[in-house]
Amino acid sequence: MLEDRGVLPLQLSIGKGNIRGFSAWDDHAPLVAVNTAYHPTARIFTLFHELGHGSKHPVSLTGEGYFAPDSDAYAAEEIEMHELETKVFNEASGGTFEKIINEIISRNPKVKNV
Repeated sequence: MLEDRGVLPLQLSIGKGNIRGFSAWDDHAPLVAVNTAYHPTARIFTLFHELGHGSKHPVSLTGEGYFAPDSDAYAAEEIEMHELETKVFNEASGGTFEKIINEIISRNPKVKNV
């Protein structure tokens, strides 16, 4: 499906403890890579997460547009991506995802419920 849309999906053995995936966008060869060291469910999540990054803030194959992981811009984009992912998962689950998250939060006094 991705290949039909011109996106090259890659599965790479990068090893556990390393990144779960990355994306690089180019007019001729956009790609999304996932680390095979992680569970298939985590890889699916990472694939969608990286596709989201590509749609919000594409990074070229030469590194143009790259945000350093310790930068404010990177943190802001990660927060935005996690909010979008939560919305998608909640809609796909008919509201169950949000209920589960709220239940987990309510049981943990260290986490603020917003």
